[in-house]
Amino acid sequence: MVFPTVFFSQTTFDFKTAQSNLGWVKAGGANNTTGASANGMEVQWNANKSPKIRMTDANIDAAATPIVAVTLINNSPEVRVLKLIHFKGGTGVGNKYINRQVLFQSGTAQTHYYDLTHTQWVNYDNGDGDSPLDFDFFEIGFQDVGNVNLATASTSGNVTIEKIEFLTQIPEIFTESFLFDTENDCEAWDPVGTSLSVNNSVLTMNTTTTAFAKIVQKTFSVNADINPTLFVKISNQTTNNQLILRDENGTNLALQSIGNDVVGSYSEYNLNVSDPLWVGTMRNLQIVVNDTQNGYKTSAGIVDFEYILFSNSASLGGEKMEKFASKRGVLYPNPVKDLLSIKSKEPVQQIVIHNLIGQQVATILNSNKINLEHLPTGMYTIAYVVSGEKLKEKFIKN
Repeated sequence: MVFPTVFFSQTTFDFKTAQSNLGWVKAGGANNTTGASANGMEVQWNANKSPKIRMTDANIDAAATPIVAVTLINNSPEVRVLKLIHFKGGTGVGNKYINRQVLFQSGTAQTHYYDLTHTQWVNYDNGDGDSPLDFDFFEIGFQDVGNVNLATASTSGNVTIEKIEFLTQIPEIFTESFLFDTENDCEAWDPVGTSLSVNNSVLTMNTTTTAFAKIVQKTFSVNADINPTLFVKISNQTTNNQLILRDENGTNLALQSIGNDVVGSYSEYNLNVSDPLWVGTMRNLQIVVNDTQNGYKTSAGIVDFEYILFSNSASLGGEKMEKFASKRGVLYPNPVKDLLSIKSKEPVQQIVIHNLIGQQVATILNSNKINLEHLPTGMYTIAYVVSGEKLKEKFIKN
């Protein structure tokens, strides 16, 4: 999923503006290099390498800025994992690694957010003469899935980093629907105890026998007050028989028994989230699959997700789901340069455009077209009303 470069005023390494590496150097092997360009800091590597960039004098206040945002252009189909590495502060020994799957999307900037709130992300005195209230050592690495080296040597601009920024919080981005309609785009769901891939508009969990396997939403938030129901359509090709929605603290919010499906067969489930903790803004939501007959561990196999939807409806079967599906993908063109249109059998009553920090930037009534040529490039959300029903999607402005 692609995001524009929109940040708060925090500690910033803006390589694109500075056209400088700003003190970041090559690491992880002598063959990878970095270079400044008009687009940002280019990361280069030879064949069979896991290139990294390193900062040893970052002077980051870990206590004040637990979020790091990395904005990059990934023109390499081999780069599928963005690895964030920092020293284990406090009493820790060695480094802490946090992986995030990234999307190959040539020429388009993506921003990936990491929440570093844990016991190793703390201010410490490393004996370098700086204040003990800063954090200096930081690395960002690039790999293929499964900690695999990049087999092919890079060319100029394969990966260009526009900005690295340390924030007090992740900018609030709300969404209710995950349709997995872009190849290799997990829509910011992260795997834990499993691996993830997206092909043919399906998110695939490939689980192994483990204590648990889950997917965690690290970027998008859900408004619980107006979305009391979770709908999922899955093909459960395992003996796992339970689906669980959890909050960011690991507390179970809703449980659903699930059946077993053959390859290509799907079942629809709706989880009514009546737990009193389901209020306000929900972040870092988790969806877990497990097997109650296997000590509540996750059994090995494939679980495919066709969609994950949070809704204000009590049911989403039959006619409503068909209506919803028929209205998805009706935005065109996407990406758009100037005129955005909505193809619908019924009149469009209202269109409202917001940027990703929630600011309304355009609106129109009783029209299925809206001129957006005045907007900056980036990702936006569009909310439009058809026959009294409000629908919401995302699009890219070129």
